[in-house]
Amino acid sequence: MATELDLAALRGSTPGCTSRVHLNNAGAALPTSATLDAVVGHLRLEAEMGGYEAAALRAPELAACLDTAARALGAAADEVSLTTSDTSAWTKAFWGYALGGGLTAGRRIVVDRAVYNSHHLAVLQAVRHLGVQVDVIGAGTDGPVDLAALAGLLGPRVALVTVTHVPTHSGAVAPVHEVGEMA
Repeated sequence: MATELDLAALRGSTPGCTSRVHLNNAGAALPTSATLDAVVGHLRLEAEMGGYEAAALRAPELAACLDTAARALGAAADEVSLTTSDTSAWTKAFWGYALGGGLTAGRRIVVDRAVYNSHHLAVLQAVRHLGVQVDVIGAGTDGPVDLAALAGLLGPRVALVTVTHVPTHSGAVAPVHEVGEMA
């Protein structure tokens, strides 16, 4: 069940919101005061005892983050991973799938036109090293993904469909639920 957010309180707890309108939240959102305090506090802890020791001390808090994220996603904690960035997460998932046998010569990857450069580089490497093929979904008249065009690209050789939910350069929202249902 969705919880209604108190936008005024959220903005009040985010120092950057007092001096600007910041729209690049997909790339790097403004941190709240609590986030800033936690990051600076951890950095001070590392300065006092070392990075590995600080990480070990904070391991229960990290586990609690995984539990919270899992509940928010309706998943189990062992189905959730925290990484340093979108690129890191996507690259690990992509190559884990690819090298686990999901991408073999002759298989196809379907991407949208808003694919992030870092994601596209991994796809191009898979083309070169694994012999997969890439198809690009055209944009629709009402959004970034033409669902009818996607339907025409799907078939038994498609191993992966990847769509950017909200690209940082446009704010257009892709119909990822529908794409997932189709895939």
